[in-house]
Amino acid sequence: MLESRPRSMEPTEDPTPLTVAPVQRQAPQGRADNILPNPLSLYSYEDKAGDIEPTPEEYEELRTLDIDPDTHDKATIRRLRNKGASHIQLKEVAQQQEGPIPYEDYERALETTGNHTSAIQEALKMRARDKEQIATNQQRVNAFPNYNEKRSLSPKNHSELAQSLFVHHLQLRNAPEFSPDVRGPYLPIQDRRRANEWVLSELSKIYPSFKDKIQSDYFNNLETLQGDNIQRMDGVQNHNYYDVVNDLAKHHGGLLATATDHASLVKQRRIMKVLSHVGNARFYPHDYNADMYEEA
Repeated sequence: MLESRPRSMEPTEDPTPLTVAPVQRQAPQGRADNILPNPLSLYSYEDKAGDIEPTPEEYEELRTLDIDPDTHDKATIRRLRNKGASHIQLKEVAQQQEGPIPYEDYERALETTGNHTSAIQEALKMRARDKEQIATNQQRVNAFPNYNEKRSLSPKNHSELAQSLFVHHLQLRNAPEFSPDVRGPYLPIQDRRRANEWVLSELSKIYPSFKDKIQSDYFNNLETLQGDNIQRMDGVQNHNYYDVVNDLAKHHGGLLATATDHASLVKQRRIMKVLSHVGNARFYPHDYNADMYEEA
């Protein structure tokens, strides 16, 4: 059901989200105390691939043609242009007679076919399987009208949870570098600010209103979400980062399982992909690379 589903495999009938867990890194070998001599060696940096930069007008035109403009991803467009797809071809992807092909489906098809026309046909096969999933979802809705009752968050709780993740990564993006004079949580990891800004951009696919706040310089002594349920001195229970992600994933997983039109299915699949990235990003988004983000 997620964006990374294999082309040869039909979506499962029960897309209950997997539990998000912290990324576990294997302890480095060679030191009895397991202290890594150079923590920066865990992180690598590469520039964006390719030299083609679509114009703002080209980006905006393709966003408006997308099957769900709110969850549109500019970086997907840039990657496709640098893989050889023209702007005209990308317009064709979104202007199919049966409706827009999701750009991510076309990208996945282009990687395996290497040809625009063949990629279109392969992406249409993905749509056929999506139609089967929609039919299954409709049967589920008919049989279990209250299917999402225990999974759904209230609008208030949903908004608060998403905002807590946004503020968490806003603070990480704006946190000072570590120095003897200024205590910060980060060694000078190259590109770590942009990496956390990518997470902010991903979260804006859930709430487009977040886009206007991505460039905020807000920082408040790094009051970030905890990794465990910790009781504060004032008795207030801190939010657990992974519980927040999981609660949102249950909510959107339920919407994905009950989506009965193609646009809704794609929207919820994209949001579930967002949450899978965020779940691996408590302090640094380990899924990130430079080609996955294109600034607004």
